[in-house]
Amino acid sequence: MSVVIPMLHPHANGIRNLDVLWGFRRAAALDPAPLYLTRDTHWNDKGNQLAASLILPWLEGLIAELPGHSSTTLSGAAMGEVRE
Repeated sequence: MSVVIPMLHPHANGIRNLDVLWGFRRAAALDPAPLYLTRDTHWNDKGNQLAASLILPWLEGLIAELPGHSSTTLSGAAMGEVRE
């Protein structure tokens, strides 16, 4: 186990990742509505919306760090927003 844990660190080996589990736990504590499909581990519509709301600011931060890119904001359309 001691070999695996260092690889799970958020910046292990210079690779960035985003752990959305904390956001899902917080949302579940505030609202009992399910975030996953029944009898499945995939996110439902509400879970996907929550994940997007957690991922978007993180991606914007990464993009803002790129050379020549500052104050970049991704729009809903750029994120593949579905219109009904």
